[in-house]
Amino acid sequence: LGALTLDGLDADLRDGLPLHRVVVLRPHGDDDVPGEVQQGVEHVLFEVVDGAHRPPPLPNEERVSTEAVSWAMDDAPMLRTEKDRPDSTARHVLQVLAEHARPDGSNSHPSNVRIQYRTGYDERTVQRALRRLEAGRLIKRQGTVNGRPKWKLQMHLKRPEFDWAELEAEAEDAKKQAAERQRRARQKRVTQSESVTVTDGESVTVTHSDDVTEGDVTHSDSVSHALPVRDVTHSASECHALSAPLTTNEPSENHQEPFAGPVGSSGAAAAPGPGDTGDAPDDAVIDVEPEDEAEGESPEAPVTAQTIVGEWLERCTERPPSRVIGQLSKEIRVLLEEDRIHPDWIRRGISNWMKKGLHPATLASVVNEAMNTPGPPGASAPRQQPTTALYDQATGTTVFDRARARLAARTAAQEGQGQ
Repeated sequence: LGALTLDGLDADLRDGLPLHRVVVLRPHGDDDVPGEVQQGVEHVLFEVVDGAHRPPPLPNEERVSTEAVSWAMDDAPMLRTEKDRPDSTARHVLQVLAEHARPDGSNSHPSNVRIQYRTGYDERTVQRALRRLEAGRLIKRQGTVNGRPKWKLQMHLKRPEFDWAELEAEAEDAKKQAAERQRRARQKRVTQSESVTVTDGESVTVTHSDDVTEGDVTHSDSVSHALPVRDVTHSASECHALSAPLTTNEPSENHQEPFAGPVGSSGAAAAPGPGDTGDAPDDAVIDVEPEDEAEGESPEAPVTAQTIVGEWLERCTERPPSRVIGQLSKEIRVLLEEDRIHPDWIRRGISNWMKKGLHPATLASVVNEAMNTPGPPGASAPRQQPTTALYDQATGTTVFDRARARLAARTAAQEGQGQ
């Protein structure tokens, strides 16, 4: 065979063999270009089937040892990396060495090419893994075979039993942590859905949607405002909570109204001092008799998102899903606290939103439509009522404006009498 080249050997072997099966000889360790067959040089036998190269079968003395492979896979101690993680690369190389070892773990000398083919690692990775296995005393060098190192597996070393128990404990902890995360996620969803407090039904009286007329105020004795209202509205013209802003009527001319003073957050005038004699100087504060409706007033309770949500729920025939309640509550809270929208505009917007059956996220646009929709041609846009209930929309004046006018008339009359 030493005189035959690769091409000549192929030509001879083709005679009498199927065309798809060709036997090729290559020198050991040469993966690039096949060379000539030489005596005294170890060659690697390849089988070419349908154009695919396959490595040669192991010789009889290098058959796989189940004892060595079982030790390398299960019983050998697990090396750890510098970050205290399992050294899976060294473990894989150790298993290849065990496939070429005898039952007692000796005489294992696969070439680096063979290890690279089995593991897929490059040559430097294989060499570093062999050095780590030798430093960990899992393999021991026993000379060389054809220039390759021969290794003996230290099969008397056994893996600690607590390694298995530790893996089981880690798996159990992972299950518990996953269950805890699911429990917290469910609890968070339940908490968000239950964060909306519904107002007691006895304190909220809302007319059915069929009884509410658009644009005008509904006149009905059976309709009461959802919240205590500070106004001087006649009992026969109560306003629905979700239909229109609050309005007031002109008070009786028999009542004297207080002088205009600094107005607090509740809209009440500053209290005048006692002792109105009727002949006080011009620059003195004149005490006037306040209106009957204004006496005994308590500060108006603040309107919150929970209050409006409670009013909305009372109008629903069936309780909406919790996600819809939560989203609408969030939109109402933004309109009240961030945009400073009057609660009555929000109520009117909710009324329109319920009729249209829109998504909760569209509430802001519906409220804006209710606030800024222009009236019919030729009609002036309604002026938005201030936060105080003492405003007369018909005359465009407040109680303090009218009190100031009457005070000026009284002063002029007193000056005329003095002359």
